[in-house]
Amino acid sequence: MMRGLRSLNAGSPAYRRCSFFGRSHRNFCVASHDGSGRHGWRLGCWNQHRVGSYAQRDCPWIGRLKELGMSRHELDQLLVSLQVDYEASEVKAWAAGCDLLALQEVDTALREVLATGEGEGEGEVPGGGGGRSETQTSPRGENGQLLESGWHIDGRGVRVDSTVGLFLPSSSRFQVLQQAHCELRVPLAGGQGGRAGDRVRYAARDHLGLLLRDGGSGKLLVACSVHLHQPSSAGGGEQEYLDYLRPLKVMLQGILTSPEISSCGVFDIALLGDFNVAPSDFSVLTSQDVFWQGFSAVSVGPEGEPTAFRTNPCETGDFMLVQSSGDRAWSGSAQGPADFSFFETFCDDLVADASARLPLLRAQVSLSQAAECLARAMEPLQASLKAAAESHVKSPPPPPPKLMHSSASAAFVRPPPPPPPLRLPPDEAHPTVGAPPSGGLAELVAVIEHKTRPELERCREALDSLRSTPPGSRLLKKGLVTSDHRPLLFESS
Repeated sequence: MMRGLRSLNAGSPAYRRCSFFGRSHRNFCVASHDGSGRHGWRLGCWNQHRVGSYAQRDCPWIGRLKELGMSRHELDQLLVSLQVDYEASEVKAWAAGCDLLALQEVDTALREVLATGEGEGEGEVPGGGGGRSETQTSPRGENGQLLESGWHIDGRGVRVDSTVGLFLPSSSRFQVLQQAHCELRVPLAGGQGGRAGDRVRYAARDHLGLLLRDGGSGKLLVACSVHLHQPSSAGGGEQEYLDYLRPLKVMLQGILTSPEISSCGVFDIALLGDFNVAPSDFSVLTSQDVFWQGFSAVSVGPEGEPTAFRTNPCETGDFMLVQSSGDRAWSGSAQGPADFSFFETFCDDLVADASARLPLLRAQVSLSQAAECLARAMEPLQASLKAAAESHVKSPPPPPPKLMHSSASAAFVRPPPPPPPLRLPPDEAHPTVGAPPSGGLAELVAVIEHKTRPELERCREALDSLRSTPPGSRLLKKGLVTSDHRPLLFESS
């Protein structure tokens, strides 16, 4: 049966108080990691909520932005162009206090924060992109080693830059003995699988399992960072959920047959991450499976205390399942404020930034539409000029003027002179190169080409430069306590 273990007191000696960037309100508990006389393990866990998914409809700012009259297209444009920086020092300091980090929604920005050797740099957060699908393993560098699953397939059936990962800090005592992976799928509307154009009809999350050896004690740990779909996505029933979990079960059972496990005999299995279901509900859904009932859920605070913001599918869905063949005991804690006050401030800043950039976005769209209309309007004018020029080249020369006779005398009757050409006023900003073509239609095209179009382009360039830092915009700081998932820490004794 599922059992809750004791929660570690944040005031215990296992923690030290750190202040990042000199801001006292951002004090954060980070595990001390000097390794002296210590035999237990410290495992961290965090779903970072990648910036590339900020446009999902369940994000708390979506409703607020729609209330301001933003269209879906405007929302997408404003969210993909957010200026976001990681609190890189905060993330690195937390990682350095653990033997292992289980991460969810790993993207390019988080990879760069973990991989760089710079101690105090800020990591820029792009919106994401690309198409990598294979399991990734980075070399062990100055900060540690990141091992990742393949890229996930989201609810649209599109492969995205999002993985689950296991990070071994440089101070970690773990050595990787074996890797394995599995893919968990749920069907999307329209079918049980297959493809629809460039998209597949299922959502999928690849998962990575590791067999690790403690270089000091020689003990073994099977670890897996999990990011499960909601039970309702898999069908909602107990059997459907067990079928959904079967690839994960098979992967873990495969690791347990390794020679290292057989020779050692003592090991722990730790599955930690975002289960998207409460521990008690997971126990009910898997009650008919002996394998899953062999695990215990490690609590991270009082029952019902949230680990995720209220707009997530489950507010208590971040925890750890553990199975130990020895006498190892585990405890856990959720860090950061339980009321998510810092995340709500982050939401306010995001809404204020998007609101400040909205008028400029709309002005740029209007100018782009004007430029397109101008180009379409000029097409028949330019076609007429071209046709007239071709006709002039192909037509024979006009006959000489006829001699008109009268009873009094003979004289030439000359045609009236042509009207004088239209003189364009000089333009110092955009001087005319060469003489403009003559004739009313030609001169109208010249006015558009030499004056109107450059003015439109100049306005568009000015708006482009303003959109990056418009009045009222702000640089958003993404860190551990500004996340909609609280970082978790699990310790063994």
